[in-house]
Amino acid sequence: MDSFRVYAVPLKSLRNGIHRFNWTLDSSFFEHFEASPIRKGVFKVSMELDKQDDLSSFQLNIEGSYKSVCDRCLANIEIPVNQQYQLYVKTSLEVVSDPSLICLSPGEVELKMAGIFYDYICLSLPITQTINCGQMESPPCDKDILSRIQSADDFQSEETVWDALKKLKEN
Repeated sequence: MDSFRVYAVPLKSLRNGIHRFNWTLDSSFFEHFEASPIRKGVFKVSMELDKQDDLSSFQLNIEGSYKSVCDRCLANIEIPVNQQYQLYVKTSLEVVSDPSLICLSPGEVELKMAGIFYDYICLSLPITQTINCGQMESPPCDKDILSRIQSADDFQSEETVWDALKKLKEN
């Protein structure tokens, strides 16, 4: 995609040594990926590349947030993300099964990073879409839903299946 050209790193034209790159990925970036879990969000990706002749090292720092619906109370929330990843790139014709190592053919002049950014951001997302609203001054939580959940939890905690099994064990 031509819109992803800005996320390409020109490996062949760079001299050996340390190089730094910065990108900002917004909602328009995620629109290009079908079934993306992120619809609205902004992420800053900073990358430090240590280019060498045989093996180049990429240190990626992904920081940002995205909007989601809380799994607990269904309120609209903003979830922060902050992760670091290490990636290695070498020029070779062999295929390697290591997910942190990318092998480029000798004719490749650039490394397209858009798919890598997308994959790493998706790996950084929490499994449950919740935030710690107890520490916020004005939490976005739906208090009505949370009170219903609490009353249902109180009802279930009166006697559980495990309590019935404990009674059988005691007899």
